[in-house]
Parts: sequence; C-alpha cells; structure tokens
Amino acid sequence: MCLFLPLPGGRGTAGGRDRLLKSQRLLLPYVKSNGLYYSSAILLTCLANLAQSYSPRLLGKLTDGLERGDLTPSMLLEYTLLLLGTGLAFGILGMSGQSTIMRLGRKFEAVMRQRLFDHFTGLSESFYSKQSVGGLLSYFMNDVTAVREALSRGISQSVNSIMLIVSAITMMLLGDVPLLLIAVCVLPLTLIPVLVYRFKPLIRQRSLAVQESLGRMTASAEEQICGIRVTKKFAAERTMLRRFEETVDRIRDSQVRLVRVSSLFQALIPFLGSLSLAITLGFGGYLTIRDRISLGDFVALTLYVRMMVNPLQQIGNVINTMQRSQASFERLGRMLSTGAEDPAEPSDAECDLRHDTIRIRGLSFAYPEAGREVLHDIDLTIKPGRTVGILGKTGSGKTTLVKLLLRMYEPPAGTIAVGGVDIRQIRLESLRRQIAYVPQDGFLFSTTIRDNIAFYRRDSALGPCAGRPNRRRSSRAFSNFPTSTRRGSESGALRCRADSVSGRVWPGA
Repeated sequence: MCLFLPLPGGRGTAGGRDRLLKSQRLLLPYVKSNGLYYSSAILLTCLANLAQSYSPRLLGKLTDGLERGDLTPSMLLEYTLLLLGTGLAFGILGMSGQSTIMRLGRKFEAVMRQRLFDHFTGLSESFYSKQSVGGLLSYFMNDVTAVREALSRGISQSVNSIMLIVSAITMMLLGDVPLLLIAVCVLPLTLIPVLVYRFKPLIRQRSLAVQESLGRMTASAEEQICGIRVTKKFAAERTMLRRFEETVDRIRDSQVRLVRVSSLFQALIPFLGSLSLAITLGFGGYLTIRDRISLGDFVALTLYVRMMVNPLQQIGNVINTMQRSQASFERLGRMLSTGAEDPAEPSDAECDLRHDTIRIRGLSFAYPEAGREVLHDIDLTIKPGRTVGILGKTGSGKTTLVKLLLRMYEPPAGTIAVGGVDIRQIRLESLRRQIAYVPQDGFLFSTTIRDNIAFYRRDSALGPCAGRPNRRRSSRAFSNFPTSTRRGSESGALRCRADSVSGRVWPGA
C-alpha cells in the first residue's frame, strides 16, 4: 500500500444523495414524470376493452335474429363487419397500450439501476466493509427486476382486467337480463377481497424470505468464485460445495413455501370465476327454458361471465406479483435510505497539501463494532515535501492510518490537522483530489490502458497518458500494444483486465 501526496486534479466524491426515499415512494416520482405516457396507455387499454365487451351483445342480437327467423343477408353482413371491427379495434388498441406500458417498465428498470449505482458511489467504506459484492448485486438483478415486473404487469393487467369486468357488468345491466340473475352470477366474485386479505401477508412474508435467501446465495457464489484459487490449493472443493449447497437449499425451501401459498391463491380465484359460470349456465338456462329471458340474452350473459373468468385469473396473478415485489420494494427502500457519506461536521474548508503540514496528535481509533483499538495514541508530523515511510507488521494499522487521512473513516475530532485545520472540517473533494492512493490489492478496470492510467482525470490528453509508462519503466511493454491507448479505436483497443495485464504493463508499480 502506497500513499502519494500531493497530486493536483482528480474527481470529487459523489454528494447530495436522496437517502430518505421510502419503499412506497419508489414508483411515484417515475410515474409522475411519465404521467402522459401512462395516461395514454391506460386510455388505449380501456378503449380496447370497451370494444371487446361489445362483442357478446352483438352475438346475442344475432342469436335472437336467428331464433326469430328474420335475419337477412344484409343484417348478417352487418353483424359480421361489426364483429370484425371490434376484434381489430381490441387488438390494435390493446397492443399499443400494453407495448407502451412494457416499454416504460424497461425504462424504469434502467433508471432504478442507475439510481442504485449512484447511491452506492456515495456510501462510505464502513458500509462496504459490512456488505458482500454478491449481496449488492442481488439488488440490481433480483429486486429491481421484481419491481419492474410489478410495475409493467401490474398496471397492464390491472387496468385490462378491471376495465373488462366493469364493461361486462355494464353491458349486462344495459341489456334485458334481470338484475337478480346478474347478482346471483357475480356473487362468488365478491369473495375475492376476502381471499386477498387472508393471503396478502403470507405471500409478502414468504417473498421477503425468498429475496433474502437469493441475496445470500449470490454473496456465497461471489465468495466461492473469487476464492477458487485458494480452494484448489487446499483441495477444499467439497467443503466449498457443501457451503454453497446449503445456500441453494435455503432458496429451494423458501421458494417451495412461497409456491404453496401462491399456487393455492391463484387457483382459488379462477375457481370462483368457474363457479360463477356454472351458476350462469344453470340458473340462466332454467330462466331461458321458462321464457323469462331470451336465448340471445342467455348467450350474451354466458359470454360476459366467461369473459370475466380470464380477468379474474389475471387479477390473481397481479396480486401475487405485487405481494412478491413488496419484499423487493422494502429491500430497495431500506437500501436507498441508507445514509450516504456525509461529513461528521460542516466541511467547507480548503487545503493545499503542497504547502500545508499534516499533524497527528493523540490519534486512537477502533473500527465500528470492533472490540479493540487498531491505533492508539499516535503522534506524527509530516512537513511539506517530506517523504515518510511507515513500517509495521500485518494488522498494525498502517492501512487504517492512510484511510483516516483520506477520511474513508472519520477520525476523532482534533486528532488530525492539515495546515492547522481539523481534517474533519476540510471538504472531501478538496482533500481527496490531492491524494493518490495505491491500495494493496491491484485492480484494473475493464477499459483501455489509457483510461486506467488517467483514471483520476479522464479528460486528460493522450500525450501525458502515453508518457506515464516511461516513468513506470515499462515503455517497451506498453508500446507493444497497438492503439492500446486510444479508446474505441477501429482496430480494437486492448482491454485491460487483471488476469491478463496485471504485473506486465507496470512491473515496477
């Protein structure tokens, strides 16, 4: 681990993150910003269902005309064209509305992932010391996808189902079907709110358990893959496999418990729709035989009830999806409300490490939740232009001291001063842009050599970047990579990866 100071230029840290975003407010800003598109999609979906709900009424009139025997060829052609028109209108309007909603859902997925990454860049190192890479990736892959599905399918299927049911009931009321028959036919459907009330907490709790187990499994996989070399050196493959299998088994058990509840819930709602259809056929057929309603009204009533069965099943799917996504809402809400990296005190002072003296007095520090101090009563003075080497055994606190100078962890008040100013009162951007930090574990980003060299100042000209390898005693190795310093060249810029370039490009680093 090395620390070079000062180094002018650089990039400031992220600041001003929205930490107070709650789970119930994840969607509201996005939906408001795209309100016109959502309104248009909902309107198109409603119009499509209105067109579809008119078809049973046309078929009912056609049946009555056939029964009376007064159906002429011109009337038959008229009914045929009307049915064809309603079918085309339903298909075109419905497709337009659903495609708009799905496209907005994909856009939300991209926006939310960008928001998560933006939030992650503002979190302190103490946060990452308690997290695993796999667990953080789970937010991007599992939780955001679950919320996107709830947003897309939830709006699309909810509007489609509710509008179709309302349209069907309205058409039945506008016809000649007795109100008593309509009430009896839709009576089983009134039990749906009861089922939702009973199953909602169970699905949500078990969905949360599934998402948590997925996060642990992702973290375990990341750990096993990163440590595969150590695993093979010690021939510990069976032990690692057993540990990973335990996380997979927990996912399986959680998924099975969730499937049991959700499957029962999704089966009961279509059953209520089928029960309504059976009542319609039995009671409606009896009234038709008794000439209480016409054959055309019976056909229309049967088609309307049958039309409501599929929306009821969609409502069950939507409720199930929403309850599953509620767990992801909660996880994302907790993550986005995690405090970003804020200074412990108002930080508006500037520093100039080329001319300011660094003084450390009585510095003692222990990591959060640690039982002992890593540093104890440290006194040190570093004057401008001096080179200081700090030696010590592993775990003696060398890296910790550097991290305190960078304020990756906040030092106790009054223990570190730069130019006579408490380091806690210096702006993070002013402090960090003058320090070059070389960690113990090397890392190369998946981009060009030029971008890795100029990482601290990405807008640097090509000349200064190409000259830096000469100072790292690797100009010959560097020159062997054609166009490797140009980003996006047609000949294919070399991509620097840790497993192929590390230790070859800058052997003296």
